[in-house]
Amino acid sequence: MIRKFVLRPEARREFDQAFDRYCQIEQKLAFDFAGSVQESFDRIAENPEAFQVVFRNVRRAVLRRFPYSILYRIQKDRLEVIAVFHSRRMPEEWQKRI
Repeated sequence: MIRKFVLRPEARREFDQAFDRYCQIEQKLAFDFAGSVQESFDRIAENPEAFQVVFRNVRRAVLRRFPYSILYRIQKDRLEVIAVFHSRRMPEEWQKRI
C-alpha cells in the first residue's frame, strides 16, 4: 500500500528553518540536509513500521549525518510528519502536537 507523506505546518516550518540555517553556513550543506531528509522519507516509505515508537503512536527516524529526527505517525492513507526535530530540543515541544 502506497502512502503519501503529509507534513504538518510545524514540521514544514522546522525543515525550512533548518534548511535556512545550513544555507547560511554553506549552500551545499543545506542541500545535503534536504537530501538526508528525503533519504529518511524513502526509508520510512519502504517500511513505516520498522522505526521505533517513541511516544504514543509516534515513530522516530533519525537522520544520518545531521542531528535531526523525523517524527511521524502511520495513518490509514498517509504518513503524517509531526516534526523535523533537532536532537537538542526538548521533546515536549513536539509531544504537545499529539
